[in-house]
Amino acid sequence: MNKFIQLNSFKGDLTGGVMGGIIGIPICMGYSVLAFAPLGEKYLPLGIVSFIASMIVMNIVTAFFSGVKILINGPNALVAVMLASVLSAGLKIAEGMPNQAQLALTLLFLVCLIAGLIQTLSGVLKIGGLAKYIPLPVVAGLMNGTAVIIMSKQIRPLLGLKADAVLSNFDFLSKNAQMPTLAVGIITFATIMFGPKILKSIPPAIMGIIVGTGSYYGAKALVGAPHLGPVIGEIPSGIPKPEYIWYFMKLFGESDIIKSIPSLLPLAASLAVVATLLTLIAVVTADSMNGERSDSNRELIGQGIGNTIASLFGGTTNIGSVTAMVTSFTNGAQSATSKLICGVFMLGILLALGVFIALVPKVVLAGVLVFMAIKLLEPWSLALFSDIFKRKISLKESAMDVAIIMTVLLILVFMGVIQAVFAGIIISLIYFVYRMTMDNVRREYGADKVHSNTMRNEQEFTILEQNGDKIKVLELEGALFFGTTDKLSCHIEHLLTEQDVEFIILDFARVSEIDSTGFNILMKASMNFKKRNVVLAISAIRSKNKISVMVDTTNICGAIGKEYFFDSIDDALSWTEDRLLDNYLGIERYSKTIALKDFGMLRALTKDENEIISGYVELNSYNDGDKVFKQDEEADRIHLLAKGRAHIIIRLANGATLRVGTLSLGTVFGEMAVIDSKPRSATVIADGHIECYEFTVDSLSRMKKENPEIAFKFISGLSHELSKRIRISNRIVTELKA
Repeated sequence: MNKFIQLNSFKGDLTGGVMGGIIGIPICMGYSVLAFAPLGEKYLPLGIVSFIASMIVMNIVTAFFSGVKILINGPNALVAVMLASVLSAGLKIAEGMPNQAQLALTLLFLVCLIAGLIQTLSGVLKIGGLAKYIPLPVVAGLMNGTAVIIMSKQIRPLLGLKADAVLSNFDFLSKNAQMPTLAVGIITFATIMFGPKILKSIPPAIMGIIVGTGSYYGAKALVGAPHLGPVIGEIPSGIPKPEYIWYFMKLFGESDIIKSIPSLLPLAASLAVVATLLTLIAVVTADSMNGERSDSNRELIGQGIGNTIASLFGGTTNIGSVTAMVTSFTNGAQSATSKLICGVFMLGILLALGVFIALVPKVVLAGVLVFMAIKLLEPWSLALFSDIFKRKISLKESAMDVAIIMTVLLILVFMGVIQAVFAGIIISLIYFVYRMTMDNVRREYGADKVHSNTMRNEQEFTILEQNGDKIKVLELEGALFFGTTDKLSCHIEHLLTEQDVEFIILDFARVSEIDSTGFNILMKASMNFKKRNVVLAISAIRSKNKISVMVDTTNICGAIGKEYFFDSIDDALSWTEDRLLDNYLGIERYSKTIALKDFGMLRALTKDENEIISGYVELNSYNDGDKVFKQDEEADRIHLLAKGRAHIIIRLANGATLRVGTLSLGTVFGEMAVIDSKPRSATVIADGHIECYEFTVDSLSRMKKENPEIAFKFISGLSHELSKRIRISNRIVTELKA
């Protein structure tokens, strides 16, 4: 049995599966109106059966092949609009033939079959994820355009008019519009909108159908209101059978039809792309709900197999339905058993409740569809237009997003859904190229404004503030390929020409990928830098990702130098700061022990006071790797680093350790735990041989009693040191925020 099907969660899966099916009933009824509209009203019952059959087959099949165990499958509005376009194309192909409607239906399900095969192939080849690169404005345009189409198509049924009624003739509308019919539609809509505030146990759409149908028959019984519009009509009964295998085979006997099938392939491809995109969105939602990471390619394979088999039963294309899945999950669904139950439940609905579905008025479905259309409007785009209207953001800032949304929407509404999908794909490619050619430098700063986490003495900080602009950090983002890397090389070249720069750090923390051409340009740029005595350093290339693999397979380490690759931007910045300071202070400074009087915090002391304070201090030595003190231990002294360097290490909640900073000679550390009488917040480990002046708590207490003026100057100097650190930290934060 599939590992996703679990019997130990059967109770929750039973409730969740049934609720997922219940929420699917109005969706099937409503969207079948959209998809089967080209065939006329008499085919609506068949459309409802087709949509329910697809939910039956899809959920049963994907229970065994799915990659997301809680994802319930169901119809979708955009897919329904696309199916209507396919039916229209099928009717045109079969025009003039005696069995035109049946041929059009056969071509519809053939397109669904081909789309399912494309989905399956996409999952097998692991290329389905490319759909995720379709930008949000394109998706918003498709969703909003679909909402506009759905709402516009409900005007006639809401007003009790025939499908061919001319809406632009206001005189005709005023004479023929049926207000009782409109009232039923409004009651249905209002029930769905406000009903959950009164009764939360019934799904809103089901409640709307019940109340709307009741008002329809109530109006007929009480006031004999005429012209309330037709009902759905008799629903074909029986268990769905794979009868379209026979119809597909019969197509080979229709030579004219066979010749036209290639013209349907773009429709099938568009359907597959849209179904894939919407399913991937549902996969992300499912993963965020159940806290797991699903195999999206396996899900596409399952979706493709399910849609392929459903087409044989006269079922339409389904996707992973966010609405049905959320309902199912919140009612206890935990495994793919819920899908199986949903499929079986929908079969029971088809067999047992067909007679009741037949009694539902079409105007009620129109009210349901208007509500669904409003819910379909893309939230991000609504927020964007709201912010523009309220002038929170300027139209200029969001001009590209607005232009893409409106372009796709208008093409969908006035030209057709297939044209809109292809326009969306073309816009996506243009958008991708545009984003790829944008400047990859997210932020640029110098070491005079932003320092590493290395705590330095006053002399070193002064030098960095005066000369740190010779170190330039370029935070990169996005993808680096031929065009963008060459642009980056020109950016650096301009930097070297205009400013006195000795070190360039490229921070790769936000770089998504880089190709071999990009690395080749970087290697050539590095050779040019060496001729100018400029050091190129690279930071934050994470191990075992695509970029690190490229580093291993190219000669970039040899060209730039392995020693110039750093795990983090802080490591790279600390290293370049040290090299810059070597030029001013010499490389031997860490091997010398500085005198107590040379510490910045003690420079306010006179010569005599320095001699006195030396009687309260100990000079202790630590070898490489020795722990000066440990995290969580009690603090008993303040340390002044007189020689060498040390690292600050913290222990994380999961037991791992993290280096958060480095101490250089002339700095004070360990003072906070003494001041607030709390345990040590970190561990300090010697980096090579170090020496520390140490003031114990007892010696400080003794100094306070014996030499209060010196003790006051000591505390004052320590306060000055702490305020300097806070001031530097605030400036760095301000710089990075800017």
